[in-house]
Order: sequence, then C-alpha cells, then structure tokens
Amino acid sequence: MTIELDKEKAQQVRVSEHREEPCFLNIFNGSFIILRGKRGQTSAKNNWQLFYVRGVVPNEATLVEVEPRVQSLRSRTA
Repeated sequence: MTIELDKEKAQQVRVSEHREEPCFLNIFNGSFIILRGKRGQTSAKNNWQLFYVRGVVPNEATLVEVEPRVQSLRSRTA
C-alpha cells in the first residue's frame, strides 16, 4: 500500500471494506468505525446499535456495526 505522492497530483488507494491493512488503520489511531447501511439511511425499526471489535492491537482496532439481534451476539471471534 505504499504510494509515492506527487506534488501536482494526489494519489488515491482503494481499500476494500473488512480488508483494511494495519498501516491504513493506524491513520485512525484506533477510531475506525464501519456502520451498516448507506449514507443518509436511517433505521425506522429501532434505535439500537450493536458493534463488534475487530483487531488485537489498539491502534489497529475497528468497530463494525452488525444487526442488533440475538444471532449477532458471540462470545469469541471466529
């Protein structure tokens, strides 16, 4: 994921969701959150949100929102 930046042209790197590399996650210092749905979309069903924590190192941790239901609960990561 190393890219040399040019002064005249900004470079972009596509990062696939749930496949973020540690060097990318370090940019957010452990504050990277993936929400369900699309921008501007609200859930009319309820106001509950459920997240799981992905990652071991604090600077590379990610919160991922999942559907708030019993089947989404788990005691250990798989």
